[in-house]
Amino acid sequence: MAQLLETNGTSIRTSNNNIDYVKLYNQSENELINEVMPFWLNFGIDEQYGGFICGLKHNGDIDDDSKYAWYQGRGAWIMCKYYEGYKQDPKYLDIARNSLLFTLKHCCNWEETKVIEKEKCITAYIDGDDTSSDLKNLKLKHCLTIVNRNGSIMDGRTEVDKVGYAMCFLAEGLIAYSTLCNKHEAGKVNNENGNKIVKLAIQLIKYFYKMANDPNRDAPESYLLNTPYVKGTRTLGHSMIPLRFCTQLLRNNDGLLSEEDRTYATKLANECVTNILDRHYDKKWNLVREEMNHDWSQLNNNSNSPVLFYLGHAIESFWMVMDEALRVNDEKLFHKASLYLKRHCECCYDELTGGLVRGISIGDDHNDKCLKDKVAWVQQEALVGTLMAIRYSKNQAIIDWATNYFNKLYKWTYQYFPLKNYGEQNYSLWMVGSDRRVEFKETYSYGNAGLKSRKENYHHPRMLMLFMKFCKAKISSTIHDE
Repeated sequence: MAQLLETNGTSIRTSNNNIDYVKLYNQSENELINEVMPFWLNFGIDEQYGGFICGLKHNGDIDDDSKYAWYQGRGAWIMCKYYEGYKQDPKYLDIARNSLLFTLKHCCNWEETKVIEKEKCITAYIDGDDTSSDLKNLKLKHCLTIVNRNGSIMDGRTEVDKVGYAMCFLAEGLIAYSTLCNKHEAGKVNNENGNKIVKLAIQLIKYFYKMANDPNRDAPESYLLNTPYVKGTRTLGHSMIPLRFCTQLLRNNDGLLSEEDRTYATKLANECVTNILDRHYDKKWNLVREEMNHDWSQLNNNSNSPVLFYLGHAIESFWMVMDEALRVNDEKLFHKASLYLKRHCECCYDELTGGLVRGISIGDDHNDKCLKDKVAWVQQEALVGTLMAIRYSKNQAIIDWATNYFNKLYKWTYQYFPLKNYGEQNYSLWMVGSDRRVEFKETYSYGNAGLKSRKENYHHPRMLMLFMKFCKAKISSTIHDE
């Protein structure tokens, strides 16, 4: 039987899949507005230099005030989306702008050209000051991984970002800001400003994808299992992150695109989808591999290194493929990606202690490795994927599976990861990660940022925003159908 829910005095009818969309929407909204955003506004925003400080303790005290480049572009994206969808307060655009400017000025190294005052040029470019030198005179050399709070180099920690994801997240933040830049008090009121910012973002993605397609690329990533590292190794992130960029660009920024850029983004999105679902696919195991040779042959077939199936990345990739399928109205592609999602979610679940592990590996000896620690972002991406399947799939078997899986994982995740569940400290946010049993940790050190204690400013708020989007769409369609 269908369940009747009450919201603001209006009865609405939801499907009989036991998900209370009104309740989920309200809980997500409350968590985002009253817990997540206040934490970042109170503790994580650097008002002096711009950008985000993520080396924070559970109570918000600063443990490490360095700035990891990934988190700056990510944080800018979150602030733009929050402004756009929930609260049109100019301070959120100000935070986003300052974070993007900090990253462009201090986490990007530019080739020396005719531009003399690079920092002034960058500010003028973002704000649409046409009297300034144009950034076309600046050519990106590379991005840096981490810098001091004031943007200076850190001895022993600052490195060139050979992997390149810093520029990808910067590009994502830029395209989110490009549609809103004219609403900032420093922005010039003209469409050309947003167009220029979009062009800069596309330049960054082109640069990254060129790096990823270099057969001599030498950029080992700490979690990869194949040893020794093989130059030119491809990973899922090389396709997942550009795909997400292209989907958003083509959906939200189409009016700011030239025909050339639109064609490029469309072609890149199609290529990334093929890479994720076909070229990374291992038919033997019906799973997507994390590591591939540059020529797309399977890596580690003839070595003693185990095969890595980084299921967290795969699950995140699949919902992004599903969203691209929604953008182009490709029901067949959506279904294919949802089947992949189902297979990988099932293999990822830890029946012993609950929740999803980061990945699994398959080796030929007794020293096989498994990534069985529990990290919040893997749970969050699986919850996003399954709720997306429930909302948009037209296959009842997928809907039924996704509903059961979402309910099970949601209950488990909210039992173990929110910090407010532990003690009387009234902490906000979640543990970023823990061991397999998800025991409470005062600090968590996983990742390349070198932080003893870290707070995460991207996956968690993005999940809550997507929950609200899917629930709102479901509630709206239900009322319309009745």
